[in-house]
Amino acid sequence: MNAYRKGKSRKLPRSRFHKQRLKIDGKWVSYQFCDRPRVRVGRLRPKRKKRVRGQSPRYLWLREVRVLRDDHRQTAILTNRTDLQAVEVAYRVFNRWRQENFFKYMAEEFALDALVEYGVEEVSEELDRPNPEWTKLDKRLRKAKAEVSRLEAELGAKATANQEATRPTMRGFKIAHAVLGKRLKRAKARLQRLYEKRKAIPKRIPASDLATLKTEKKLIIDSIKMAAYQVETELLSLLQDYYARCDDEGRTLLHSAFQSSARLAVTEGELRVTIAAQSSPHRTQALAALCEQLNTNTTRFPGTDLRLHLAVEPHQSIIS
Repeated sequence: MNAYRKGKSRKLPRSRFHKQRLKIDGKWVSYQFCDRPRVRVGRLRPKRKKRVRGQSPRYLWLREVRVLRDDHRQTAILTNRTDLQAVEVAYRVFNRWRQENFFKYMAEEFALDALVEYGVEEVSEELDRPNPEWTKLDKRLRKAKAEVSRLEAELGAKATANQEATRPTMRGFKIAHAVLGKRLKRAKARLQRLYEKRKAIPKRIPASDLATLKTEKKLIIDSIKMAAYQVETELLSLLQDYYARCDDEGRTLLHSAFQSSARLAVTEGELRVTIAAQSSPHRTQALAALCEQLNTNTTRFPGTDLRLHLAVEPHQSIIS
């Protein structure tokens, strides 16, 4: 659990803050922070209303990471994670938008929302769903309620502007605005009928008459897609040291490499994969450096004893 600490808190002296730098997701991040491992957050309320004599109150204690911002504000973050460094805690909270970006990227590049199969399965009898008839009536009721409010406001405005010298009594006012009064009366009667009609209809009904798309294959496919995304992210972090525009074009370079043609050659104890040169020399050099780093892992090709060796063809200049 990582969350901002709400409410006012006493500022800490600047002498308690120190700077730490850490490489996260292939990027160097640094914060000025004060890491307090145990801070009293609030009092735990017992289940019993009556306090037992001699029993001391219990409090909630959490870890607090206080970050000193550039404008000298102090942002307090509460967490129960003791396995993370303070920089990681601050980075995760300040970059929560990554979740939205993740699903947007997965939908665009990995077709996370794509239909996997057309089969359907029945919905459990225990599940229910909104009643469409109740929803229709509720929509009509809201419109009728808005009409009553509009007519009441119109009649109230006319009452405010009424000249007492012309119509000094309420009876005279009602006679003068009889048409508007009748419209308001009919609108209120219609609203009451809709209230009674909606009350007689259940808001939710069993969902046994519906069917849903099968989810078993989709869960498997989505797991594979997310694993592929994690591998791509790890490759992106390794590419940071070799490609200057990695933040803007790193994933594009990796996608081009994945789709590039390659030559396969089996030698003694090795499966050599030589990827075609990329669109520019600096991209080819960056991909070649990444392949050299991956070769240090001595990865075996699945199902064989062959060591996987990656390489990139040198970039051929157009002008000789």
